[in-house]
Parts: sequence; C-alpha cells; structure tokens
Amino acid sequence: MSISTGLTIMPIFVLLTYLVPITLTIYAIVKFYKLFKKRNEILKEISNKLDKLDK
Repeated sequence: MSISTGLTIMPIFVLLTYLVPITLTIYAIVKFYKLFKKRNEILKEISNKLDKLDK
C-alpha cells in the first residue's frame, strides 16, 4: 500500500471512528426510551387494576 492510498483511506477511518459511536449511542437511547415507555404502560395498567380493587 502506498502512502497516497493510506492518506485516501485515512478520512474514511476517522469518519467511521466518529459515526459508529454516535450511531450506537442514538440506537441505545431509542431502545431504552421504548423499553421505559413500555414499562410505564405496564405499571400504569397494574396501578389501574389495584385502584379498581380498592373501590
């Protein structure tokens, strides 16, 4: 591999170095958001059922 080829490939590696962590971070945030939203819905259903039992 010549120096010019290495210099051409270098920006691609730099771009990937920044893109991959950002993409994974956004993916994790979306995944946790959906997970917590679902958990809150389930807890709300349980709370509603317990309120009905108290009446």
